[in-house]
Amino acid sequence: MSSKIKRFGQNIFCLAQGTLLTVPQLSLPGTVLLALLHSAHGVPAKCTTEGRCTSEFSTRFTDLPEVPHIRRDVWIVDLGHNRIKSLGAGEFRHLSDCIKLYLQYNLIDFVHREAFAGLTNLLYLNLEGNQISEIQQGTFGDLVKCTNLTLNNNLIFSVHQETFQGLAALKNLGLSNNRLSELQQGTFLSVPSLTELYLDDNLIRRLNTGMFLGLSHLKTLHLGDNLIHTIDQDTFKHVPTLRQLNLVHNRLTYLSPDIFATLLRPLTLFLTWPHGDSNRWNCDSLCWLKNEELHGTVHWWGRFVPRCAGPVSWDSLQCGDAGERLGAVI
Repeated sequence: MSSKIKRFGQNIFCLAQGTLLTVPQLSLPGTVLLALLHSAHGVPAKCTTEGRCTSEFSTRFTDLPEVPHIRRDVWIVDLGHNRIKSLGAGEFRHLSDCIKLYLQYNLIDFVHREAFAGLTNLLYLNLEGNQISEIQQGTFGDLVKCTNLTLNNNLIFSVHQETFQGLAALKNLGLSNNRLSELQQGTFLSVPSLTELYLDDNLIRRLNTGMFLGLSHLKTLHLGDNLIHTIDQDTFKHVPTLRQLNLVHNRLTYLSPDIFATLLRPLTLFLTWPHGDSNRWNCDSLCWLKNEELHGTVHWWGRFVPRCAGPVSWDSLQCGDAGERLGAVI
């Protein structure tokens, strides 16, 4: 059997007939790099003398039309930027050790409900930049350890509680730049551990009571670049730990202090984009926010204060202790 072995410091490369030998077979000290597949596009994996391996298979520079065969000991699978159109049942079932799966910027428009079956150790799933319009119930059912799910830049028009079944450990959910127009009460009950939620660039018009039910650990919420014109009074009562809220580029003119009554302080708000914004704030009605700014209980994201549509600018707004406008500073 012909083979080639190269040593670079503590790193050892051993290629034998297109396949790299495993650590037990080599019994060599230091870090051993193993090939993943007999594909020329395989990115070597890092293993220690104890046999603990982080295998990685990357096809970033190929033009794959479908999911290829991947050996079962791979931990990180990168199939981003290919031409994959669909994910069938059990595509990754044998990859029980996989912790990261990258499928971003393909042409995926269909995901079978059992596409991710068997990925019980997966921590990170990236499906950004595809053509997914619908997610079937139970699709993420086996992803019990997943903490990050990215679905940005798709065509998703509806999500509900069953969409996220199985994702009880999820911390970060990206749904930006989709076609969501409303969120039903209890939509996020299946993701109680969520701390960051991104809903920018959708078609949401109203924030309703119960929309964020169950998100008691949420800290960051992005709702910029929607069509929001109304926020119900109890919208945020189920997210008491919220610390950062983005409402830039919507259709808002007023925010009642009652909306934020249940939130702890300090709170960081992003209400206005400095180079023009579709929110047309009536700053006369935002004196309560002015007072909170003065007391340090509200901060402005990037120091971007609200851009007032009238009658005065934010900096010239003078308010009383009860939140009433006293007049402009001369």
